[in-house]
Amino acid sequence: MAYSEDSELAEIRRRRLQQLQQMQGADAATAQAYAQQDAEMQRREAERSEILRRILTPEARERLGRIRLAKPEVAAAVEQQGTATQEIARNVHQAAVGTSQVANNITQVDRGANETGSASTQVLSLAQSLASESNRLNRAMQEFIATVQAA
Repeated sequence: MAYSEDSELAEIRRRRLQQLQQMQGADAATAQAYAQQDAEMQRREAERSEILRRILTPEARERLGRIRLAKPEVAAAVEQQGTATQEIARNVHQAAVGTSQVANNITQVDRGANETGSASTQVLSLAQSLASESNRLNRAMQEFIATVQAA
C-alpha cells in the first residue's frame, strides 16, 4: 500500500508541477502582451510628440504645457486635434501625389491613343494604295490575257 500511496503522491506532484508550468507560460504570454501594448503606446506617444513638435511653435508648446497643468483634458483635446490635423495634411498630400500619378497616366494613355491613331491612318493609307495598285495590276493582267487570246 505504501507503493500505491507513493505513486499517487508522485502523480499529484506531477500534475501540480504541470499546472504551475502552464500558469508560468500563461503569465509569460500575458507579460509579453502587456510589453507589446506598452511599446505600442510609447511609439504612439513619441509619434504624437513629434507631430506636435513639428506643427507647434515653441511658444505654443509652452502654452500647451501650462494648459496641461491646469486642464489636462483640454490639453489632450488640443493635442488630439493637432495630431488629427497632421494626419489630414498627410492624407491630402498622398491624395495629391495620387492625383498627379493619375494625370501622368492619362497623359501617357492620350499619347498612346494619338500614336495609335496616326499608325491607323498610315495603315489605312497604305491599304488604299495597295488596293489601287491591285486594281491596276488586275486591269493590266486582263489586257494581257485579252491580247494573248486575240493572237
